[in-house]
Amino acid sequence: MENSHILITALVSMGSTLLGGLIALFANWITKRSEEKKHLQRLMLEAAITEWNRSFDIAKAYSRAGKSVQMLPFDIYLLRHARLIELFLDDDASEENLTKKLDEIDRVMQTAISWYKTKDKK
Repeated sequence: MENSHILITALVSMGSTLLGGLIALFANWITKRSEEKKHLQRLMLEAAITEWNRSFDIAKAYSRAGKSVQMLPFDIYLLRHARLIELFLDDDASEENLTKKLDEIDRVMQTAISWYKTKDKK
């Protein structure tokens, strides 16, 4: 009888330890996933800023040369890089799938640019 109490106590202790370990692993996995997502968002933002700055410098040079230049809004650059990040995260990196995804990104970008151009005319 006394041995069964010791066995039950040991089993409950082991079960509690195992459950606590699984909960800790799950929490660690969620934290790591969140950190990776924040890192990718930071990369997307930095890439969009870099591309916008490059475009701004080019537009400035054209403007100094007396040519008319229209800059796209910064959120167009953000949208593009957000979609590219999604592409990089996609597990199916076949040539056919990449072509489809890049075509889709191009369509989204053209739609956004067209929307801004019609908005500016109003």
